[in-house]
Amino acid sequence: MMAGDKKTKEDFQLLSKAKARQIIRKFITNNDLVEKLTDCIDDEIISGHTLKDIMCSNFSYDKIKEAIEKRINELKSKDVATAKSIQVQPNLKKEETDKEKKIRIGIPKDSIQELLKEFKSEEALEKMREHDIDASQFWELSKDDLKNLLEIKIYGRLEKLTKRVNKIKKEHLKLKEKEHEKSKHSAKVM
Repeated sequence: MMAGDKKTKEDFQLLSKAKARQIIRKFITNNDLVEKLTDCIDDEIISGHTLKDIMCSNFSYDKIKEAIEKRINELKSKDVATAKSIQVQPNLKKEETDKEKKIRIGIPKDSIQELLKEFKSEEALEKMREHDIDASQFWELSKDDLKNLLEIKIYGRLEKLTKRVNKIKKEHLKLKEKEHEKSKHSAKVM
């Protein structure tokens, strides 16, 4: 282990009163003030790094004492496991945009060819190629688009196909939302 690594490790360890006194002496020469500040610190509450940071950012005895007491109170209010670890701000997640949600959900995996064959509308495949409609665009088509672009003219077929497409999209959305919730839950557990 290199000397720098040892020093860094020591800086992040929780301090005893003796170690706190050593750090405070590096910043304050008056022994009475050193002892008064040391008395403010309990064993195994504050890290060397935190104490040095307080000492460097405050320039009077009163400000230093106030900052130490404030930090110690914050640390005591947290549970022991949190106080002994490096405290990291929680990951604040931003709201998912519609575009991000659309990308996450994707498109149904169902075969468009099989779907159109099921409703005896195979000629619509040729119209899709003609209008350069890919799979992701197909799943976004409205009832009017199916009628006008893919030229599905028979009313009954059009209605049944529209209902089936909507059902497939709804099932796909439900599945993806369930997967998303499951992944969020497993991420919280880790």
